Amino acid sequence: MATIPKAVPASVPGLAAIERAIEHLELESAAAKTLQLSDMKLRLYYQARIMFIHFLVAEPPGQLDRFISMSKNTLSALEKLPSDDPQKEWMMAEVFFMRGALRALHQQAVTAAVDMKSACDLAYRSSKKYPQELEHQKLIGIFQVAMATLPRKLQWLGNVLCFKGDLQTGMTQLETIARKGRMLPNEAWVLLFYFEKNLLSHPEQAHRRAKALRDHYPDSKLYNYFLLSSYLELRDIDAAIQLAKLNAPLFSKGGPAFDLPIWHYTVGKAYFFRLEYPNAILEFDQFLDTYKGRTLRADALYRKGVSLLLSGKQSEANKVFVKFAGLPESEFDADEYALKQAASYLVKPPSRIDMQLYGARNLFDGGYYQRALDSLSPLLSSPQDLSENQRTELFYRAGRVHHATNDLIMAKAQYKACLLTQPDGALWMKVYAMYYLGQIEEAEGNKDQARTMYRTALSHDEYPYQSGLEQRAKAALAGLKKTTASPTPR
Repeated sequence: MATIPKAVPASVPGLAAIERAIEHLELESAAAKTLQLSDMKLRLYYQARIMFIHFLVAEPPGQLDRFISMSKNTLSALEKLPSDDPQKEWMMAEVFFMRGALRALHQQAVTAAVDMKSACDLAYRSSKKYPQELEHQKLIGIFQVAMATLPRKLQWLGNVLCFKGDLQTGMTQLETIARKGRMLPNEAWVLLFYFEKNLLSHPEQAHRRAKALRDHYPDSKLYNYFLLSSYLELRDIDAAIQLAKLNAPLFSKGGPAFDLPIWHYTVGKAYFFRLEYPNAILEFDQFLDTYKGRTLRADALYRKGVSLLLSGKQSEANKVFVKFAGLPESEFDADEYALKQAASYLVKPPSRIDMQLYGARNLFDGGYYQRALDSLSPLLSSPQDLSENQRTELFYRAGRVHHATNDLIMAKAQYKACLLTQPDGALWMKVYAMYYLGQIEEAEGNKDQARTMYRTALSHDEYPYQSGLEQRAKAALAGLKKTTASPTPR
């Protein structure tokens, strides 16, 4: 069972209160408390962290410009610190990293790359000059994991940094800083949770981390959200909705904590997967009303439209899909897919079979495997009556259900049937079928076959959900490399 490492006592009075306020999203209180810090560099560092978190949580209009302006002043002040200050370079590195991350989210690739290069160089320089300073390991760990699993569309960043990264080294560094770090060590714990959930296909381990955080801080909106998202990854939707109902008072308006709109988006997905579409629409609307940023906005709007479609309300769904014309682009796979699908539905509404397949997809994502298989069975009895795209999806969905229920013989048969199809609009399902076949081969001890499937999946390009697949496949290959590596001579 995962347990939160005992916090290293803060060496500066007031830091513990600031960090507690940050973890509870009481950002105004945290910002006010930083003004009481006598140490200028700590004051500037925490103020930058608070503004960065505010952006990620709410993405208020103009926040990027405000952060860039603040970061320039912060970096200028930190630059004037003595050259032998052991905190100088890693603090500067983190400010550059935060600015680069926000610029990347806004598709400002050139300036983001410059910032990331500065962050990487400063963090490594700090690690060489002051190896006893552990704080730089958080950022270096992020770079190690991110560069080792970099998707194709972010290869520009790898070219700038000239750094391949090492997945296991990065995870170890983050584990170290989670146990021994003095400043915001739970950030490393959160990063480990994120990588285990989204890159390493370790949902149970990620869930244990999220539950430990939430149990330690039961009134934290942020940690309740992580636990909620981990339930979705485990496809335990009933537990997710129970948690959502339990925390309804915490997420009602008011109080010192900032709103967390993504909570409503995630609760909406839970109801969506349970086919409770009216409740899903209510939650997606609350997300769309309270969140003004671009991340996951298209996906929430798309799921609202699909909820209406699957409820038999075609005209209302079309009114939702028309709104996509004014949406900005997003770096997230889910948003890219949503934009593409919404446009196609306006040209050609989904057929009865398309909606039946989508319903089965939702049931699978909700963990209702038998209901999903029951929905697919009539189609599996006569696949010749389906279009090629529909056959691709049918075999892929059936493979996923059998895989999840550990019926690996049937899962492999369905995945292989999927690979034999020639769709013109469902390539991503074939690529993911390759990846999941690799998972089965790896579980059965067939490392060479698993490696071949992962590499074949990585050879494809230009399909939805590509970045997520590439990151997972690269992480899987790194894991195979680790298990087959020769012992190091003593």
